[in-house]
Amino acid sequence: MLSLSRVNLNEGSLLSVGKPDDRSFDRDNDGLLDSDELAYFRTNPDLKDSDGDGWDDGDEIRLGYIPTKSQSIPAIEPRFSTVRRPNGGLRSLKVSFATRSSRTYHIEQSKDLINWSILENEIIGAGKMITRQLLLQDDKMFIRVREEQ
Repeated sequence: MLSLSRVNLNEGSLLSVGKPDDRSFDRDNDGLLDSDELAYFRTNPDLKDSDGDGWDDGDEIRLGYIPTKSQSIPAIEPRFSTVRRPNGGLRSLKVSFATRSSRTYHIEQSKDLINWSILENEIIGAGKMITRQLLLQDDKMFIRVREEQ
C-alpha cells in the first residue's frame, strides 16, 4: 500500500510517494485514526466497536460518550421540544436523535399508533445528533424515529 503526501513549494506543489504513515490509518473504519485510538481513546484499532455495545467507537466519541464502557451509549429515544407561536399556541415540534454511521432513519407520524405515515425518510446517520423541525398537522399526533440496518 502506498501513501501520498503533499509538499508545498514556493511555485507549486510536489506529490511524493512513500511508505504508509501509521498516523493516517483507520483499519477498522470507525472514524478514528489508529494512532489516536491507541494513544488517546484506549480503544481497539481493529474493532469498530471496542466495547461491543452496538455503537462504533468514532460515533460514541463524536456524541460525547465513552467507547470503552458498554453502559456508556447514546440514548436511543428521540428528544422532543416545542416551538410556540407568539400567542402561545404550538407551531412545531423539534425532534432530535443520535445516529449511527451508515444507518438510515425515518421519522413517522400516527394519529392512532396503528397506522404510520412517513414524514421524512432516508436520513443517513453520521454518528451525530440530527434535529428536525416538524410542522404540527393535528392536535393529536404521535411521532417515532425508526432505524433501519
